[in-house]
Amino acid sequence: MFINRIHCILYTKLSRLEAHPMFRIAICDEDSLSTENIIACIQAMPSPFDIPEISVFADLRSLLVKCTSNTRYELIILDPANVFRDNLEAGRVLRELDKTVPIMFTSKDKNCFSGKKTLPNQQYFLPKPVIPEVLYKLMDNLMRNTLYDQHYRFPMVCEESRFDLGIDKILYVEAKGPQVLVHTRKKSYPKSATMKSMERWLCRHQFVRIHKSFLVNVHQIETFKRYKAVLKNKVELDISKNRYKEIADKIEALLRP
Repeated sequence: MFINRIHCILYTKLSRLEAHPMFRIAICDEDSLSTENIIACIQAMPSPFDIPEISVFADLRSLLVKCTSNTRYELIILDPANVFRDNLEAGRVLRELDKTVPIMFTSKDKNCFSGKKTLPNQQYFLPKPVIPEVLYKLMDNLMRNTLYDQHYRFPMVCEESRFDLGIDKILYVEAKGPQVLVHTRKKSYPKSATMKSMERWLCRHQFVRIHKSFLVNVHQIETFKRYKAVLKNKVELDISKNRYKEIADKIEALLRP
C-alpha cells in the first residue's frame, strides 16, 4: 500500500515540486487592514514559489507556540509592537528563531527600533502603509539571499577550509557517531553537527528523516522497495519500520500539489 501510493505520488508530483518549492508565511500583526493588504500583495506577486499557506496571528505568543511545534515557516512578517508589549523571554525565543527563519518587521514608525535590543536582525523593514513595490523588492531580496531556492548555500568546513555547499547538491545526510556525513554525488563531507540540528535546518528544504540515521532529499528519491528508499544514484537507505506510516504521510504531504 505504502509503496504503490508513494510510487504514484513520486511520478506524478515530483517534477512540479522541483519547479515550485513550498513557501509558508506567518504574519503577526493586530492591524487587520495592514494584514489583508500584505496578503493581497503577496498573492499577486509573481514568484517561483508555491505559497500554500499564509497564517495570521494576532499576538506573538500564539506565533511562537506554533513555531516551536513542528510547524515551519520560510518567512515571518511581524509588527515589532507585538514584541515590545511582551516579555523578554519572548524576545529571546524570537532571536533564536531568527537564526533559521527570516523575519520582516512592519511598522508605521520608522524609528521603532531606536534603543531596543529585544529584537533580532532588523535588516528587513516594511513601512506602513504597505506599498506593493517595496514589499516585492524585500521579498525578492529574501528569496535571492536567504531562502531555500536553488542558490541556497549550506556552510561547511572540510580539511580546515570553509565553503558553502548548495542544498540542491545534497543527496542525504547520514549519522556517523558524534558527527554527520553530508553526501553529494561526488563526495561525502563530515560535519560536526547532530542529526536533530541538521533536520531542523533541512526540513524546510524538502528533506525527510526516514530513519534515525538518514535524512533524505525527496528530490533524490527514485523509487521505493519495502522499508527501503532507492535514490537516483541507486543508493538504498533504510526506512524506519516503527515510523513507516508517519514517514509515508510526510512524503505524501511534501509531494502534494
